[in-house]
Amino acid sequence: SLSFRTTPNGEPRRLLMGDGGLHENTGTIALLQQGVTDIIMTLNTPTPFDASLAVADPAKCVADDLPTLFGVDLGSGSHTDIYGQNQVFPTEAYTESIIPQFLEAYNSGRALIATLCTKTVANPFYGIPAGLDVDFVVLYLHAPTNFTSQLRSDVAAAKSIQPYNTSGHFPYFHTTFQNPPEPIR
Repeated sequence: SLSFRTTPNGEPRRLLMGDGGLHENTGTIALLQQGVTDIIMTLNTPTPFDASLAVADPAKCVADDLPTLFGVDLGSGSHTDIYGQNQVFPTEAYTESIIPQFLEAYNSGRALIATLCTKTVANPFYGIPAGLDVDFVVLYLHAPTNFTSQLRSDVAAAKSIQPYNTSGHFPYFHTTFQNPPEPIR
């Protein structure tokens, strides 16, 4: 944890931060383990939101990290062995709230931000009790058209070239090996 000031003369407040590691890369479970119930999760991923799958297959329209927090089955070959123990929120909150909010934002050209007030489901593996009231905000990496459409033409053209560490995948960057065989450029 670290201390920070919210006002120039205010008392420092403790900010709890966590990284869930291999089984849960968002840090959400680590925060819940510490008793944090107001969570803003930023999901910066090389996996873009796929609006065409949002209704037909909501498990596949975003990166694996998000649906597994809601117990959504990723199907075979999708790291079920790694993510299968991560459910801390009710499944219907994902399918009936998170994904519809993303889809509406995407279709409106806005940033993919979803807000959710929910209760946890019991997760004995991580020691998360059922019934914690959680305010959960998800910011999913996305280049909204309301933003990109306002770029000057020279900037918009440069974004499509992406000469350094992107291979034309703006804004979805891999942590490493964006430009194989080089780890980074």
